[in-house]
Amino acid sequence: MLSTYTLEHEDWEEGLPLVLYAYRTSRHAVTQVSPYVLMFGREAKPLPLLPTKPPYLWSPQDAITETAQRIIRAKSFAHGNIQLAQERQRRNYNRHAKDRADFQPGHEVLLYLPREGKFTPRWETNWKVEKLIGEVNVQITHNHKGCRIVHLNRIKKTHKRRPVSVTEWRPTSIYHEPDLVIRPTREADDNTEVSATSGGATRRPRRMPSWTADYIMY
Repeated sequence: MLSTYTLEHEDWEEGLPLVLYAYRTSRHAVTQVSPYVLMFGREAKPLPLLPTKPPYLWSPQDAITETAQRIIRAKSFAHGNIQLAQERQRRNYNRHAKDRADFQPGHEVLLYLPREGKFTPRWETNWKVEKLIGEVNVQITHNHKGCRIVHLNRIKKTHKRRPVSVTEWRPTSIYHEPDLVIRPTREADDNTEVSATSGGATRRPRRMPSWTADYIMY
């Protein structure tokens, strides 16, 4: 909200009071009431654009009583809306739950843990299914950590590794032959003399390029 209100990055503090007022007086999507109503039990006063006078005056005791009742009604209304939102979110989450038929008592599973660091493992081993609870919950046990009741989406099957036979690797022996003579595999060009000698590199006579035939060297 603050980034859309300010035109330049240097004047953000000028719009901060108005942005806070708009946020505190806006109706929340879950509670259906504004944070200001939950805090003070009444709607916030509009910005003083024009001078106004109060229609009537209350006594201090009446104002305190009325404010307390408004806060109680606002909190009760917000609590009911929060429960409805939680139920709606629970149905949407359970709609994509794993099939409970894939997990039976005695199966070894992995438990998903919230990631705390980059190198922290996400799945914990040595958990076993104890029993299924309801449609989307399961009770699992651990040898050292007791039992837990978790959602089906937090576990997955453990796949045991099959033993792999170990074979002995024997590299091919390489023998060194110092008297090996290297010979060309194909015939050389007529104008190029190629010779291979034992223990030496090939030697070729150097020739001048054809385009230097008319060049006079001093």
